[in-house]
Amino acid sequence: MSTRLTCPRISPRDKRGFDICFVANKYIPQGKDKGYPVFVEFAKRLAGLRSDVTFHVAGNYSPADLDVESLGSRILFHGTQRAEFFPGFHARMDLIVSPNVPNVLGAGMFDGFPTGCSVAAALDGVAVFCTDELQLNPCFRDGDEIVIVRPEAGDLVDKVQCYLNDPAKLAALAKRGQAAMQRVFSHSAQLSPRLELIRSLLAGAAGADISGRHGSRADPHPAAGGIPC
Repeated sequence: MSTRLTCPRISPRDKRGFDICFVANKYIPQGKDKGYPVFVEFAKRLAGLRSDVTFHVAGNYSPADLDVESLGSRILFHGTQRAEFFPGFHARMDLIVSPNVPNVLGAGMFDGFPTGCSVAAALDGVAVFCTDELQLNPCFRDGDEIVIVRPEAGDLVDKVQCYLNDPAKLAALAKRGQAAMQRVFSHSAQLSPRLELIRSLLAGAAGADISGRHGSRADPHPAAGGIPC
């Protein structure tokens, strides 16, 4: 899969600061299943430690969902957007935070890993910091290609700070994460095994049909509602 990035990335040095985003749709008040309350608390704590970070929220959220007054102009709400919005948006983002949690919408209900929004951001070169409470991570190396976090503001602050204090390390994480997403979600990785399975099932079904035709005769008088076999 080729990279989705259609806009040149902008480095923190060129922007004179970092941009951190939260991207998700809100299905319940405050977006608790997506971890929006965790993100807001994280933003408040990190803003108290650093003056060089701006927070972005994309999705059907607003300042009315939770109190963000203390963040002032350092948190921006972009609303619900179409797909073509995100390459340019991601080009300015340094990392995406996805502190989603399972079993909030209902028992047994959970997001895939990583979320679609995280995958899209990573393919555009954004570093991913996400939860994995159900241990669904199939192959991404924690701390090398993505960063696994707990759905807690304190854990997010500690782990994000390590990378903000070392921009080169953050950039390397984003680059390796992008390559990993391209590998895992490539056509060859995703479609080839499925196509092979379909081919094998079709071949098996064809073989069974031929064997059935030669091995027995259909009942010319099946029971009412029955299927000749």
